[in-house]
Amino acid sequence: MRTLVYGKYLIRGAGERRQIVKNGAACVEGSIIKDVGDFKVLSKSYQYDLKVGSEKHIVMPGLINSHDHGNGISLILRGISDGPLETWVQDFFYRGMEGWNTYDNVMLSCINQIENGVTCFINHYYSPFDLLDSNTHTEDVESAVRACVDSGGRALFSPAFTNQNYCTYEDGSFLGTLPEGIRRSFNLKVATESDKAERLKQYVSGFRELHRKYDGKDERTRVYLGPSNVHWVSDDAWLEIKKTAKRLKTGIHTHLVETRYQAQYGTKFLGKTPAKHLDDLAILGPEVSCAHSIWLTREDISILAKTRATAVHNPSSNLRLFNGIAPALEMKRAGMSVAIGLDGTTINDEQDMFQEMRLCSLLHRHPGIQARHLSPNEILDMNLTGGSKVALDEGGIGAIEIGRKADMILVNASRFTVPFVSEKLPLIDLLILRAKGSDVDHVMINGNLVVRNRRFLMADKSKLLEKVGKWKEKNSGLDQNLAKLVDRIRSFYERWDGGEPSNRMNFIS
Repeated sequence: MRTLVYGKYLIRGAGERRQIVKNGAACVEGSIIKDVGDFKVLSKSYQYDLKVGSEKHIVMPGLINSHDHGNGISLILRGISDGPLETWVQDFFYRGMEGWNTYDNVMLSCINQIENGVTCFINHYYSPFDLLDSNTHTEDVESAVRACVDSGGRALFSPAFTNQNYCTYEDGSFLGTLPEGIRRSFNLKVATESDKAERLKQYVSGFRELHRKYDGKDERTRVYLGPSNVHWVSDDAWLEIKKTAKRLKTGIHTHLVETRYQAQYGTKFLGKTPAKHLDDLAILGPEVSCAHSIWLTREDISILAKTRATAVHNPSSNLRLFNGIAPALEMKRAGMSVAIGLDGTTINDEQDMFQEMRLCSLLHRHPGIQARHLSPNEILDMNLTGGSKVALDEGGIGAIEIGRKADMILVNASRFTVPFVSEKLPLIDLLILRAKGSDVDHVMINGNLVVRNRRFLMADKSKLLEKVGKWKEKNSGLDQNLAKLVDRIRSFYERWDGGEPSNRMNFIS
């Protein structure tokens, strides 16, 4: 199959080599970009089975969502309002749905992202089923990864793992203060050493099988290890996960200092920052991506730059969950690899990476005439080059170049250039400051058209929405106890504050 993809403009190359080709086109043969250049020249140079594009379109690389959890249903619509992560996460884990179907939920998430121009996404998937309930947990995780495969997207599937501190970052002291009724309601227990070891054994065993079955599936799917965070994973587990990643030649995706309480955990219990702890364990490396990375010190930034790990910036989620603002400008200036993720909690509650990049642009503008800031090209580069590093495919995706994988989107510029646009305005500035996901008309992933004329081709979205619309909030009878648990957790972390709320957004700026 040979396809001609063309538009009024085509964005070619990456980083400082990124250039705008007027009346540009790409010849796609199978899953690979065979040629890039002038539309008229390429039209005459090859015979095509299909031509896609128009003079209204901007052809650009498919966007990359470097951190997400695969929730197709808005958490707001599920009744989970924004709040500080440490209390918000209790609502997330304990509010169930009647009629819930994991495959449908993840598929809807994939569709929402792909329709808005995301061609590669990570799903750091949290199963609602206990890891030790091996059959049910395995079936659920496989339903999630199958949805990613069936969506036609380029998926990085990372099943999450935790084996300690399930309720707070100091369960050993916190759980003993809870009334027995609340502990029983949520089956809250301090993790024993044998429990930690059993969970690790079960996770690694299940992961190897999942990796065997799905890694490399349809040339689009990778299966990554997913240790959740420093405070949620024992040191023994981190070491085993690193060993497994090396053996299987795969990635590790985690969270890192998303909140200042997580940073305090390092000081209180490790005697160092969480990033320094991971470095001392020899965990960090180019195969490791760290979502959020808000409360880093300057030394942490140097460590991440030295080890070539990637930080994933989640601007909307960080604001909505009261977490702060990651020092992305300082990270970039230090030579760190930085990517961008949606995290399923975006500023307008849609999976729109264009608006996420716009927010990123607005957040990182220091005041003053000599203000430092991230340029639109740097932000696009964070998404594409940073994202390709998270995907362990830096030379394969993230740019329209000969020999790369054919992941491209066609953005209809007529919707955001009314009544006109100055020829002086750089095209990338226009995209970052004006475009929306709803402006994407066509999406090609691995050489296949997955969206054409804004219609998703891999599944019937309207029927899927009809099914999902019948789900109902589950009445578990736990609401009263959940409210009490949340109040206790809030009081617990207030003591970590020392009675004084902080107005700082990170440790750097």
